[in-house]
Amino acid sequence: MHPQEPEGKEGTLTFVSRPNDAYQRLFLATLSSPSIPDLQVLVKLVSRSYSQDVHKHMADIGLAPKLYGYAEVKGAPTAYVMDYINPSIWHTLSTFETRRQTQQKYG
Repeated sequence: MHPQEPEGKEGTLTFVSRPNDAYQRLFLATLSSPSIPDLQVLVKLVSRSYSQDVHKHMADIGLAPKLYGYAEVKGAPTAYVMDYINPSIWHTLSTFETRRQTQQKYG
């Protein structure tokens, strides 16, 4: 796979491991190119539509990791490549929704 690296050039993506079994579509990977040797990144595999614009907006306001780009291979999910973040600080949108519902219910 050859996603766009931060400078807008193509790089090589190497899958390393799954950071947490709860997030079955997220993987740790290494993005490599002549200008960036072995940048640790997260890769999210998505089979349905994905709003890059929303992701980029959320990253701009500090609520999502920076999105570097994506890689497509016919017949496989699209791989969205983003900054590595420590799994211990991940929060999904469903986590926020659950918190919101709990706050509304219990004040």
